[in-house]
Amino acid sequence: PSAIDSDLFLGDAFNKNNINGTIYLWTHNTAFTNNSYTQNDYAKYNLVGGTRTASAAVTGGATPTGKIAAGQGFFVEAKVAGNLKFNNLMRSGATITNANTQFYKVATSKEKPKAKNRVWLNMGNTDGMFSQQLVGYFDAATNGYDSGYDGLVSDAGNYISFYSFINEDIYKIQGRATFNKEDQVRLGYFSSVSGIFNINIDSKEG
Repeated sequence: PSAIDSDLFLGDAFNKNNINGTIYLWTHNTAFTNNSYTQNDYAKYNLVGGTRTASAAVTGGATPTGKIAAGQGFFVEAKVAGNLKFNNLMRSGATITNANTQFYKVATSKEKPKAKNRVWLNMGNTDGMFSQQLVGYFDAATNGYDSGYDGLVSDAGNYISFYSFINEDIYKIQGRATFNKEDQVRLGYFSSVSGIFNINIDSKEG
């Protein structure tokens, strides 16, 4: 068994026509309470990159690498009823070290990865409430909606949610057109509790 390369899986022409292009991965960071789990424990990944569900200091708070280990379940949102395509070209080969050994473990590769222009933004408070979003810039994307590059917010009754806008729709992951230093991105948030929240750059690339 081999890990699945999410970029190749999402980039396949057949899959693009059948799904909206964001992968949802269960992390189970929050304890089971009141006979239910929290929907906020889904890490997300698309062609822009991934978002985690907790600060890096928390167990399971690593960002998805895009390499889905054998046996690891994941969800996608279907555009239409039908099938998805998996083939040998989507397998992570021997050049990707540890891609298939730990779900969120950062893989090392003999192939030098191409840098992407993107920034991760966090919102949180001292009580541990946390929400992360990702904005990236790609030649193949536009500032409108692009399947595989834009991931909608999953409204699941979370205490806080931090996001960006495309028109009036809200997104956890947004891919935009080629980087322009004059670009402005409209951000928003929801909170069901009062108090002081901090917004900061978690990390950036490119």
